[in-house]
Amino acid sequence: MNANTSNRRGISNIPYLCKELGIKHVVLCPGSRNAPLIIAFGRQKDFYLHSITDERSAGYFAIGISQATGQPVVVVCTSGTAVLNLAPAIAEAYYQNIPIIVLTADRPVELIDQGDGQTIHQRNIFGPHVKFSADLPAETTLEADLWFSNRLVNQAITTATEYPQGPVHINIPLREPLYTQLPPPTYPKIIRNSPKTTILPEKEWDTFIQIWNRAEKKMIIAGSFSTKKNVLNKLLNQLSQRPDTLVVAENISNLYHPNYLYDPEKFLAALSTTDKAALQPQLLITIGNSVVSKRLKLFLREYRPEEHWSISENHQFVDTYMSLTRNISLSPETFFEKLVATSPAAESNYSGHFLHYHNNIEERTEQIVPQLPFCDLTAVHYLLKHLPSGTRLHLANSMPVRYAQLFPVRDDIMYFSNRGTSGIDGCTSTCVGMATVCDEPVVLITGDLAFLYDSNALWNPSLKPNLKIVVLNNGGGNIFQMIDTSPEAENILSFFTTPQSVNLKSLTEAYGLQHFYADKFTQLTEQFETFKKLPAPAVLEIKTDPEINVQAYKQLLKNIKL
Repeated sequence: MNANTSNRRGISNIPYLCKELGIKHVVLCPGSRNAPLIIAFGRQKDFYLHSITDERSAGYFAIGISQATGQPVVVVCTSGTAVLNLAPAIAEAYYQNIPIIVLTADRPVELIDQGDGQTIHQRNIFGPHVKFSADLPAETTLEADLWFSNRLVNQAITTATEYPQGPVHINIPLREPLYTQLPPPTYPKIIRNSPKTTILPEKEWDTFIQIWNRAEKKMIIAGSFSTKKNVLNKLLNQLSQRPDTLVVAENISNLYHPNYLYDPEKFLAALSTTDKAALQPQLLITIGNSVVSKRLKLFLREYRPEEHWSISENHQFVDTYMSLTRNISLSPETFFEKLVATSPAAESNYSGHFLHYHNNIEERTEQIVPQLPFCDLTAVHYLLKHLPSGTRLHLANSMPVRYAQLFPVRDDIMYFSNRGTSGIDGCTSTCVGMATVCDEPVVLITGDLAFLYDSNALWNPSLKPNLKIVVLNNGGGNIFQMIDTSPEAENILSFFTTPQSVNLKSLTEAYGLQHFYADKFTQLTEQFETFKKLPAPAVLEIKTDPEINVQAYKQLLKNIKL
């Protein structure tokens, strides 16, 4: 082994450590400085390798793979601004608790700020948006440096996958020459962490049960989960049938029962001030990640509960509703299993009263929507009813995820949305990543701006036939006409809505995808049947009038008021 190969022993060990610690998918972004890493992973037969040119798209593509598989994913990129392009996806992964291991090639430290190309400050470049960040030794000829490199890679991968999961960053300085033969791996020891366990003292349980039994109005809010939680769902089903407990579970919670209040945004828009005061819970329990509904957040900040418990194995101080009194470090399954077994229901008509209201609102919605003119709202209503069973539905941010919140949840599909940071920048790439590793239909409902912003997601030679993209083309950012604005904003509305006139058919076909089009309801029903059965990736463009969209949305919320 000569000096040129022995100094890369640490690089050769990275794929081995990744494989042993459960990684199966690696996203490779082409470059020169990261050539040794590409060579190291490319010679292994144990990985699914995905080549994505645009680093911003690659990061979100990795998120989609992880959402679909529940597994950590590696992303490899070259040095310089390529690294910065990963930042939006890393922030999203951090707030969604998705384990992405970012391997970035770098110049050795002595060349930073010395006029070399593709060289920026990469140490700790993602700041607080990663769980762990480390710089590997530039060379691993010495046994001490090799041990240090192996230990850091072990630590990074383990940190990414232990609860709460999240992204980590390994920065790897590499000296030239870059295209030399790599040495074989040295097969270092694997360092594993045992799962964390928390056992609450019986005295603590007694306190919780006393407070629970005292409360006649209990509200449980389930935030987003990217997997089906069957045990949790069964426990919440039991609680939702108690007269003192109201379960709020939006579609992206992937929890379902007819008794769940799935549409808090629409529900709260229908309530009077008196009804809202009556809805105020005495005890609020929250699980999962964030919710979509802004009205729910504002409601609970105004009508605050006496007690708010956050149930999570992650001991973070997330006080969304400004009423947090306890962080309880348990899995929701463990907590509710104990509660169901030991606590009877209180005498109350809390849930029954408001579920009766909710049923009335549902009936009114189903009466109103068919009477509306063709618009985004009626299109989404139709799509949600006619998606194939087993679909993995990704809802882009801005209006698509909000429209979908207005209509009943289907238990035979799964719902996803990038609500970690709620940006429009990687919705398509995330969906493409998910479709790459799934056999089920994967459908994205997105807006025109989100689709254009992330159109490089289609710059992928391996798009799967199960990928279907529905674009609501209303000519710009329609959401800014839905929300209340000031006269000052009205005068410069074009800077918010950013009108666009891109030919989506030409754009779609430039990437080799078939394009479908509908601008009326009869056309949508005909086109969608062909579209969803097509054995190839495709885009369905639904053209709507932005003014009609605004009128229809506001008309629905006005006419469902009790």
